[in-house]
Amino acid sequence: MDIEFHYYMTYLIAAKAGLGAAEAGLLAHASQYIDDNDLRFEIDKGQGSAYRNYISQTMNILKPKASLLRIYPIFHFIPGDPQSQSAWRKDGKMHWLNTTPNSDNANRVMDAAVRQAKFPAVKSLDSFDFKAIPSLNKMLVLELARGEYTDRHENVIALG
Repeated sequence: MDIEFHYYMTYLIAAKAGLGAAEAGLLAHASQYIDDNDLRFEIDKGQGSAYRNYISQTMNILKPKASLLRIYPIFHFIPGDPQSQSAWRKDGKMHWLNTTPNSDNANRVMDAAVRQAKFPAVKSLDSFDFKAIPSLNKMLVLELARGEYTDRHENVIALG
């Protein structure tokens, strides 16, 4: 994700939910920090009051597994079902840092968030006006929405 989502969308949603500018800004900053939190700090090392933070982002996915698993994933990803077929790599090993499509847990979290937000109407791609954004590839959007790439164990990279 990028700052347009983590910071600005969180700010707008918080403000719409009734938070004041200072509170919405604090919440938005915390949301953006998820992507910016890639450095480990140790405070009072070797003392009884020692503390070591958990990072929620890595800029290097080639780090050793122990370092990657130290990332606190619940802050960054909605956990899926690790036993799901889509959580397994092509070599048969489980991909511990993977989310899974259409997991019950992710659906419950999203449903609760939508209910809490009290959006005025539920929207779907059926009602989306693709003519409003002529450069948007309608066929590609609909193909991605079907999610068939997950059945083929293909990756999707979205930039923007």
